[in-house]
Amino acid sequence: MKRTFFISLGLVVALSLSFLSCEKRPVCSVSLTNTISGSAAFDVDGATEKTMDFYQGDTVRIVATPKEGCEFSGWFEGKEKTPVSREANYTFVAERSISLLARFAKSPVVEISSNANGSVAFADSEEKSKVVKSGAQVTVKAVPNANCEFIAWYADGEKVSTDTDYTFTVSKKVSL
Repeated sequence: MKRTFFISLGLVVALSLSFLSCEKRPVCSVSLTNTISGSAAFDVDGATEKTMDFYQGDTVRIVATPKEGCEFSGWFEGKEKTPVSREANYTFVAERSISLLARFAKSPVVEISSNANGSVAFADSEEKSKVVKSGAQVTVKAVPNANCEFIAWYADGEKVSTDTDYTFTVSKKVSL
């Protein structure tokens, strides 16, 4: 009888401890998808999975990396038009299962050219075309030849500046 009592007591204690140590939080599945213009990954050492499970309340860190000539547009859920975040390195708390799409866009190109009466260049390089991040400021410089006068910078047939040094914010492809 003592033996049965101690066995029963041991089982009750073991069962009680197992209930106390059980994790009661729901599991949230987080899935990542990317496009051919970049990649999406969990910011966890050695993680290569595209879907990982987290307990509700856990911190989730994800990273979007654009390919050359592209830029990160945002993390989108489903077919939503508004991003959940525009941060390439995005940290959030798992609240429910979610599927996130990392979207990328081609970076705008700025091209410059001139007629034979002068030369043009970017303020920071001698290139005639460069890919820039949308929203970046770009400065271009014009140098007229001797006995010539600079008239203006034109984009799509419209005068945009009469200054030889022209600074503007890039939002789309532009040819000057």
